[in-house]
Amino acid sequence: MQKISKLMISFFLLTAFTVAGDFSKDIIGKWKIDDASVATARTNMIAKVRKMSPEQADQMEAYGEQLDMLIKSITFEYKTDGTLEIATPQGPQSIKWSISADNKYLVKVGPDGTESKDSIIDIKKEKVTLFDLTTKSKVDYVPAQ
Repeated sequence: MQKISKLMISFFLLTAFTVAGDFSKDIIGKWKIDDASVATARTNMIAKVRKMSPEQADQMEAYGEQLDMLIKSITFEYKTDGTLEIATPQGPQSIKWSISADNKYLVKVGPDGTESKDSIIDIKKEKVTLFDLTTKSKVDYVPAQ
């Protein structure tokens, strides 16, 4: 009986971690930034632009609500072939994505080879929660219709 209990516990632990750790299946699909995370996403975007061009970041800040509306319109489609299509009003952008071997990071590689990583808090079919390592903030994504 003790042997069966150990096997059952082992099986449960293995399947629980396998299902929870297989983020690459649950992220497939089209996502948008959750309304509750738009302000954080705006702050993150401006902070990243500020490092390259303070003047451009100042212009972005001046847009205020218009920038929020732009952020709400962006969709992120993760495809099974490892491409991420970002649909913006200016047109689509395509980059590469992957989940790190240890299932801790969502890795994105731009067309110029620039790599960025977000720490994975959680990825489920109904919500993706990532921690932006650059700005040290959490952003939630929900399925896009």
